[in-house]
Amino acid sequence: MGRFFIYNFADTDDYRKFPSRALPAAPSLWEYPSSTVEHGPRTITVEGREQAFDAFLEEHRTVAFLVVRRDTVVYERYFKEYHRGQLHASFSMAKSVTSTLIGCAVADGYIRTVQQPVTDFIPELKENGFDRVTVEHLLQMTGGLKFNESYSNPFGDAASFYYGRRLYRAMARMKLAHEPGTHFEYQSGSSQLLGWVLERALRAHNDPRTVTQYLNDKLWAPLGMEYPASWSIDRKKGGIEKTFCCLNAPARDFAKATGQLAKTDRLDAFVLARMGQVLDMPRYEPKSPWQRRLGEWTQRRTQLVDMLAAERQRAEVIEDPVLRRLARAHIASLERVIRELDREIAAQVLAQPELGALRSLKGVGPVLQATLACELPELGRLSGKAIAKLAGVAPLARDSGTLRGRRTIWGGRPQIRSPLYMAAMSAARFDPQLRAFYESLRARGKAAKVAIVAVMRKMLVILNARMRVQLALQDA
Repeated sequence: MGRFFIYNFADTDDYRKFPSRALPAAPSLWEYPSSTVEHGPRTITVEGREQAFDAFLEEHRTVAFLVVRRDTVVYERYFKEYHRGQLHASFSMAKSVTSTLIGCAVADGYIRTVQQPVTDFIPELKENGFDRVTVEHLLQMTGGLKFNESYSNPFGDAASFYYGRRLYRAMARMKLAHEPGTHFEYQSGSSQLLGWVLERALRAHNDPRTVTQYLNDKLWAPLGMEYPASWSIDRKKGGIEKTFCCLNAPARDFAKATGQLAKTDRLDAFVLARMGQVLDMPRYEPKSPWQRRLGEWTQRRTQLVDMLAAERQRAEVIEDPVLRRLARAHIASLERVIRELDREIAAQVLAQPELGALRSLKGVGPVLQATLACELPELGRLSGKAIAKLAGVAPLARDSGTLRGRRTIWGGRPQIRSPLYMAAMSAARFDPQLRAFYESLRARGKAAKVAIVAVMRKMLVILNARMRVQLALQDA
């Protein structure tokens, strides 16, 4: 607590305040080349105010800013007397490095699988209920830990972990607040426990290396880091790395931590093999012949619909009567072909009895049925939440520390969302259950677009459940 009141606020030069373990520069250095011509923003406009980009960076207390494109630094700035070799505290970026080292430990056989309970490595946590917490839970921050992520409260867990000198004791006292695996909560305690797991995994295999030395051997030296760096620890003698933060290195070397710089077939194969070891990946199932054929027809329809929309917009601004007549003729031709495609797609969908569940919901026409059959073959085989994420209609969190960002939809398979959106517009009008759902959201003040996206998500969840029943009946 004394450190908290002395230092009060975390800063980029906090590496000076804490003991640390050294990370030497790599034996074989790799230096980013600098572009001969600078390619960076000159100005930036925020809330209607335009200013020089350098002034904006300095105004927001930036100390280093780099833009790297194709392994070349195209823009580089330092402020407040910082320079290329200046160390910077990583803060929470170290969490990603810690997670990467867990992946290395799995590949090295120190950790059998991320499904292992934490108590396989730290048995003393069993009395606190951690036998239900897996390494994967900690990686995903779904361990259900009772942890106060406040740096402004001197009695908060995050502040105690950051400034404290007894991390082992603090971790041994950790409790659970929720059932593991039930929900996500950003917590530095999860990443610090991963550091303890990694340390114990090394010791269990008679490996004397510290977490810092393991980082050096697995990532730092292979990436050719230019400058000496460090990882802060809680105490000089017998301390442990603060694996939730406090990896200290210059900005140029942090940029290299984004991945392997070189690219060869051998390196690609190595990365894919390690990914297969760490992740529980489902086996690839090729599409059946009817799915491939139906997929070609739906893809062609999408192409012509996009072409038709563009042609209609162009026709509106054509002044020459002859050109306007030709454009209208082209539009009519596209509309005719799209109608032919619609008839054939409907016939192909109707010929597949396993798609019967998709025809059970109002608003789900042949085009959406075909799109789901070809682009979302997982339908009926995953949970409703997983299906919504695959389609890109699940609200995803953007939280960090005490920040709670606005939930938005993003990612997923965009080719599904367009026909699903049109189907949701229809279902919100004509399906009694979905109309009531939509109207209840609007009555609670939700924006119309937000409510429609919620209808899209609900339609997918309903169809997923019905497909699951149909698949179970087919397998019976």
